[in-house]
Amino acid sequence: MSATQRRGGRVAVVAALLACASCSDGSGPVTTVKPDLVLPEALDFGELPLGTSRTLDLELVNAGDGALVIEDFAPDPDASTDLHRFEWTRAGVTVPPGATHRLQVRFTPLAPQEQSVQSGLTVVSNLQDVRVALLGRGVASRIEVRPEVLDFGAVLWGSERRLQVALTNRHDVPAELFVPLDGQGRPRVETIDGAGRFELLSVADRTRGGALLGAGETLAPGEAFEAELSYVATPGDNRVVDQGRWWIATCAPAACALAVPLRARPRPDAFECSPELVDFGRVEPDEQVVRTATCTNVVSEAVELREVRLAPGPEGFEVLDAPGQVEVAPGATFNVRVAFAPPATAVGRRLERTVSLVHRRPVTWGTTA
Repeated sequence: MSATQRRGGRVAVVAALLACASCSDGSGPVTTVKPDLVLPEALDFGELPLGTSRTLDLELVNAGDGALVIEDFAPDPDASTDLHRFEWTRAGVTVPPGATHRLQVRFTPLAPQEQSVQSGLTVVSNLQDVRVALLGRGVASRIEVRPEVLDFGAVLWGSERRLQVALTNRHDVPAELFVPLDGQGRPRVETIDGAGRFELLSVADRTRGGALLGAGETLAPGEAFEAELSYVATPGDNRVVDQGRWWIATCAPAACALAVPLRARPRPDAFECSPELVDFGRVEPDEQVVRTATCTNVVSEAVELREVRLAPGPEGFEVLDAPGQVEVAPGATFNVRVAFAPPATAVGRRLERTVSLVHRRPVTWGTTA
């Protein structure tokens, strides 16, 4: 006969062997040798981010005095599905008396689960078969993205701007990083609205499902990885914002992917001047009125201001003071002083003329009198 015993939350299986205590065939007492398998009732892997794995040891202790022959570790039908995987090596092993065999069991969730997955494996041995429950739950990605929205700011037509984004592992287990690939095997970076081009510059290994980390490398808990992306502003209509989306994941399947918003403001020119229109108002003959406009570099790169000049037009307007050839940093300002003195032939007429700020492309703002 056989019996299964509970020992402190573990299962003990005793061989069904007949023993005869104090029996003799005339040559002495008979001694029975038998194995005794002790193992946990369950392995609980807890919560894991999608695409990551956790490995636990299933300890199989032979507490008897006979050899324990394990023939197989048989999985339940639902041990591996499209939503999760429980994995181990299915191979026979013999555990000597008093020894312990440690079977490594790995759990990998591939989709989020509202509650723990419940599956199991069966230890098939020269004792009766014993099932061990396997528990685990997949949760959404906890990769922290900073900044949450990657904003390239104002970018001059034809220019490129590059930015870094920090990806931090907020799980308590190491995580891999993947960029989902499109049908052509390219990193999945989409332009949702606009004509500009967003692109991932960090290398994604196509042979490993778009992995950002090197072969065998993982992101430790609390560790960050910096990815680099770029935006190129494409000449086009007077659109205000280009919007895109980049995908990052902790596993190769798309179910693990997290969308990171991308944004940029393409501009045909680098400067904005205030006021946009310098109005001299009513000016008497032989009188000169001076006004000042403040101009700002509103794009995300330094721009070389080459010249401030008047466009062709009526006489009477003059640029009195403006920077010469100078590099203007992003956000930096400079002043332009302009004057108007009406010629005698212009009495009673409204005059307009344009001042151009020349860098790589002319930027214009108007004057009127």
